[in-house]
Amino acid sequence: MTNSVLKMMSLLAVTAIIITSPNTLLNTQGAQKLNQQLETSIEASIEQMNNKIDLQIEQQLNK
Repeated sequence: MTNSVLKMMSLLAVTAIIITSPNTLLNTQGAQKLNQQLETSIEASIEQMNNKIDLQIEQQLNK
């Protein structure tokens, strides 16, 4: 579980750098759309990770 959390945190850190770095190749509207898509993807990944952790905790408690 710890490895998956560390991998997710690394992914989030890289994504945050991509989102916050200036991107001269995209116009403002394109950058906003990309940022929105990345935010949605991050939220879904966090939700999925939380669900997996909750399931693992529940399984441990039921043992």
